[in-house]
Amino acid sequence: MAVLISSVALTAGLTIFSLLFNQLEISSTARNAISIFYAADTVAECALYWDDKGVFDKTSDQSQIRCGGSLIAQPVGGLCGEQECINMFNLDLTDDAQNRCGNAIVKKTTEEIYEDGEPISISITDILSLGENKACNEDPNIRTLQQGFRLIF
Repeated sequence: MAVLISSVALTAGLTIFSLLFNQLEISSTARNAISIFYAADTVAECALYWDDKGVFDKTSDQSQIRCGGSLIAQPVGGLCGEQECINMFNLDLTDDAQNRCGNAIVKKTTEEIYEDGEPISISITDILSLGENKACNEDPNIRTLQQGFRLIF
């Protein structure tokens, strides 16, 4: 009888432990999701700011940008073709509490449309912003979360 009661108590204890462990993992994922959303938002705001300054345009001669007090190490010049320029940069947002990285891809395209038979050149900006729960210089692993959004205007 004692063995039966011990088995039931052990099974109940292991079940409760398993449920608690799963709940802790879910809450950790939710906390990271909020953090990486803000990383993606931060790098998108940086890209929007510098796009407004004309840094990502084909004719820009600026080679560096600064976001949140950090100098972006990559040259901003990007890859430019006849009708588009693609610029990529990342922003390491690691602090004492957590590692975060924001990545941005800024694509500037020039298209020609016709209005009343006259050609008009328009510029389209496409910003893909991604946040990750790791430092920018770390390799991704199975627990790396990535969240992002896209701005087209």
